[in-house]
Amino acid sequence: IQMLCVGLALLEFENASEEWEKLKRFLSSAPFSFLKNFVEKEDALYKEGKYILYTTDKNLGITVLTDTTERAPTFNLNPFENFKDEFYSPSRVYLFFPASSTSKEAWTDLLARRPRTFHWKEVTDQTSAERLEGFDFSQNLLSLRRPLRNLHKLFEIYEAENGLRLKLDNLDYLMQLERCSPLIVHVILKILLNTLSTLVMGKWGRYQGNLMTWVRPSNNKLIDRAIRYTQVILKDRGLSFSYKDVAKACFIVLEKEQWNKSLVDEIVEKMIYSISESDSRP
Repeated sequence: IQMLCVGLALLEFENASEEWEKLKRFLSSAPFSFLKNFVEKEDALYKEGKYILYTTDKNLGITVLTDTTERAPTFNLNPFENFKDEFYSPSRVYLFFPASSTSKEAWTDLLARRPRTFHWKEVTDQTSAERLEGFDFSQNLLSLRRPLRNLHKLFEIYEAENGLRLKLDNLDYLMQLERCSPLIVHVILKILLNTLSTLVMGKWGRYQGNLMTWVRPSNNKLIDRAIRYTQVILKDRGLSFSYKDVAKACFIVLEKEQWNKSLVDEIVEKMIYSISESDSRP
């Protein structure tokens, strides 16, 4: 919704109402049932130990990048590896621009301009142009990931003359769209990819109801989210704890655990254990 509203405001569409009506017609027709096969296919490929390269180009790349990178903090997956690092764990998904010959070209294609990086002394190691180019999603990606070459599957997402074409393994689907602005195309693609990734992660058990219980605690915002979600789950079980008490438990868990687990589930267990331990005291 934010992307749509800001986009319409920035682009100052003379035909904004017409574009809005096209989006409404698309959503009202609810043409999403085809995603079921893609969800099941992607889940099956992961269970076979495969890695998926989300393959696209500069026309759709920014939206594909947004969805695939959001999966790491939201569902506690390995983030895109940086090939400048000496050691890294490969991400289950990666963006792939086969038409871009170098990392620098791929970033320029993605942004429609040269990247602008920070060079502040406090953070330069993580925000330099050299560091950015280590996230290489150009045609070099296949050689950089050579050890995984037999495990890769391409998930191709491209604009077609009358819609969006999605291809994954033996699945090939053309989602037809009215002729509309790039903004509306990206909003629709964002909805589809969000739905796809959420449902795949649901098959992995990475959330409960509408709560992201596997959120990766990589910054204060996400730690706060884990604390609040813990409170919700405990309340559903008839247990009430203050934010402060849950926060204390959260940081104790953070100090002890390696993060291949659900932080929220671990805090819930700790809070319940604290009750049973308190009840057992004389």
